[in-house]
Amino acid sequence: MRPDAAAEGPAPAAAPVAAAPAPAEAVRIDARPPTGTEPLLLVGLQRRVPRLRVVATGEMDVLGPDGRVLARVREGDDLLLQPGAGVVVLGGGRVGSAREVELRVAPGGRLRVDGTGYLGPLLVRRDAQGLTLIERLPLEAYLRGVVPAELGRRPAAELEAVKAQAVIARTYALRNRGRWRGEGFDLLGTTGDQVYGGADAHDPVADDALRLTRGEVLAAGGQPVDAFFHSTCGGRTEDGPAIFRGSDGQYLRAVDDVDDEGRAYCRDSPRFRWRERWDEAALAASLARGLPPSRRLPTAELRALRDLRITGRTASGRVAAVELETAERRVPLDGPTLRLALRLPGGEPMRSTAVAFTVTRGAGGRLAALEAEGRGAGHGVGLCQWGAIGRARAGHGYRRILGAYFPGTTLERRWR
Repeated sequence: MRPDAAAEGPAPAAAPVAAAPAPAEAVRIDARPPTGTEPLLLVGLQRRVPRLRVVATGEMDVLGPDGRVLARVREGDDLLLQPGAGVVVLGGGRVGSAREVELRVAPGGRLRVDGTGYLGPLLVRRDAQGLTLIERLPLEAYLRGVVPAELGRRPAAELEAVKAQAVIARTYALRNRGRWRGEGFDLLGTTGDQVYGGADAHDPVADDALRLTRGEVLAAGGQPVDAFFHSTCGGRTEDGPAIFRGSDGQYLRAVDDVDDEGRAYCRDSPRFRWRERWDEAALAASLARGLPPSRRLPTAELRALRDLRITGRTASGRVAAVELETAERRVPLDGPTLRLALRLPGGEPMRSTAVAFTVTRGAGGRLAALEAEGRGAGHGVGLCQWGAIGRARAGHGYRRILGAYFPGTTLERRWR
């Protein structure tokens, strides 16, 4: 979801956008004093891996479940962890029958795993297929690794956008805390939840944003909202229910994200407008890999595809439904499924479903090439990250930014 990714391919001329809406109102403030305390989070960093190699910039202790020090590792020495006969084996030597160990580093040090540094403590647990790596830390400390990883490192002039992202990331964490409880942690440190970059991602502007919004969450009816966000809306966001089942909050409705002159706030995004093209072979290969099992077609049929037509759009103009036509059948797909099935050369999904297709036909009416011309990147629901940046550049405060994307919500402080 990072908005500072490099542009990929030439952008077509910008399409007209809607007339400017009335200025968004800032979110309401709940002035009641906070009654809660900052929670601790367990963040899943890796799952079901056959081994882990950890090196510390500082002396590292390996503790058992009872808190007893099982081993002490000198600074710079590798620590190899792998499952064996129901126990955790370190560097080839057994340290006991515990199915979990805790790694702690001396103050000022970091625990490095696969090149990423963490302050810890880290928990290593034996799971059914290998090892699971977890970091235990306060929620605000977790956000120090999330906000810059999701929004990118922004200049101080864009602090209000970073503050808006901080509130949204905090709201997401609080609402979804515990969703992976069955696997022993609260949230994934990947795009499965929010990207968490560990201690290496810490950034002074993000730290300021977190300090200035500490404990603040966006709420509706006293509960944290569904805090969806995406890279680039292209000038109009999407209704929540059009993409996410069960997201029926009135605050998740499509809004025109344009200034007084009708210009999209996210127009500086490198993915504001884009084009992609798949030839016959690339299209067949992409669909063969990306279609879900219930819609999967034989390779021979995909290589003789006759048409891909849009059969429905959402209120915001994004693709709601399409139909694949082969000589044997017609296969309906929804827009999000198509987006995941149409992969770009680097393997990532098509940028968004705000797209129009042009079909080129070959011999016998076969689909010889498919060209997509689109706007934006991501699902389009909730906060537009590049829109928030554009709004901050236009002088909007974070409360006004949040009110634009989540109308009718309230800003609450849950802890100090």
